[in-house]
Amino acid sequence: MKKLLKIFLCVCLVFVTITFTGCKNDEQTSTKSIKILGLGDSISAGYAPQDTDLHEFYQKYINKEVKINEKCFTKLISNYYSANQFTSTATSYANSGDDTSDLVEKLNNKKNYPDLLLDIKNADVITVSIGANNILKYVLTNLNGYLSGNIELVEIETMFQQGLEQFKDNYTNTIIPILTRDDAKVFVMTVYDPYQFFDLNDFKANDFVKLYISSITDRFNSLKDLAIEYIGKINSFIKSQIYQNVFVVDVEAKFKSMTKDEFNQNIFADSSQIEINSQEDLDNLAFNKYADIHPTIDGQEYIANLFIEKINQVLSQAK
Repeated sequence: MKKLLKIFLCVCLVFVTITFTGCKNDEQTSTKSIKILGLGDSISAGYAPQDTDLHEFYQKYINKEVKINEKCFTKLISNYYSANQFTSTATSYANSGDDTSDLVEKLNNKKNYPDLLLDIKNADVITVSIGANNILKYVLTNLNGYLSGNIELVEIETMFQQGLEQFKDNYTNTIIPILTRDDAKVFVMTVYDPYQFFDLNDFKANDFVKLYISSITDRFNSLKDLAIEYIGKINSFIKSQIYQNVFVVDVEAKFKSMTKDEFNQNIFADSSQIEINSQEDLDNLAFNKYADIHPTIDGQEYIANLFIEKINQVLSQAK
C-alpha cells in the first residue's frame, strides 16, 4: 500500500510543480515556495504519552524549544515538499485539548497571538484538525461518574449535543470565514473514531479486574457507541459544508476501512497489550500508552500522506 501511495504522490507532484499557481516564487532562484500553517488540537500538535516514540518531539514543542513538532503531520507535509522541488516552511498553533471554541479564541486574540492572522494571510496551505474535543472532553470528564452510576447516559448526550452545536457555530461563523479571507487552500481532516477497535475484554488482567471489567462493559460500550455517533455527526457536518478553497481530508473513512491489525500496527499502539492488575492501573488507564487515542509516529506519517494526496489532487487541478 505504501509503495502504491508513493508512486501516486510522485505522479501528482509532476502536475503540482507545473500548476501550483497559489504558491509564491522565490525571486532569486525561481523555485516555488510553500508556506504551511497547522491549526488544531493534540492530533495536529503531535501529542503522545510518555514511553512512546513521539513523546520527545512533542515535549520539545510544548516547551517552546521548537516552533513545530518535527514529527507532527503538518511538519511531515512540509518536509515532503522540501524534498520535492519546493522551498517549504511550516508553522503550528496547535495545542492539546483545544476544541473549536479554543481555536476561535486564538483567532480573535491578537494580544496573545499577534502573528496568527498574518500567518494565515501568508499561508499557501492550512491544515486543520479540530472537533474531537468538542465531544471527547465530555467522555474524559464524566467516564468514572458514568461507570459508577452517578451520571446517566442521557445527561452525557445533552453535553454531546451542546458540543456538536458549538462546533457548528464556531466552524461556520468564525473559523472558516477567517481562514478563507485570503488565498490559502484549507484542508480540514475528519475526526477519526479512536475507539473502533477498543475492547475492554482484550486487556490482560487478573481475575478480580476481569470481574470488574465484566460489570462495566455494557455501560462502557453504550457510552462509546454514543460518542462515535456524535463524532459521526461532526464529520457529516464537515462534509456538508461547501466553501471555495476548503477541502476535506477524510481520515475517518480511511481508518474505518482498516482491519484491526492494520489499525493497531500502523496507526496506534496495540491496545491488546494493556495489563491491568490493580485499581491504580485502572485509574491510570487513560495514561497507558496502549490505551492512548493519539497516533504514533507511523500514524502521523500516515495522516500526512493522506493530506499530501489530497493537496496534490487539488493543486494538480488548478489552472
